[in-house]
Amino acid sequence: MTLDQAVNDLTAFINRAKWVDAVGMLLAKQERDLSVEKYAGEGLDRGRKDELKATLEPLRKIMSI
Repeated sequence: MTLDQAVNDLTAFINRAKWVDAVGMLLAKQERDLSVEKYAGEGLDRGRKDELKATLEPLRKIMSI
């Protein structure tokens, strides 16, 4: 591997990893603007919220947010 190829690969990796920061900022904005504690859904809405919350917990751990 040439030095140019290594630099290009590293730059591409850094650019691909930027989605982690973007998702983290969106999650922080959602928690700030749409507090889960204020949500009073019932039935299917409540089930979907609980399912989404359970799905996001491992994602937050992976992203360290």
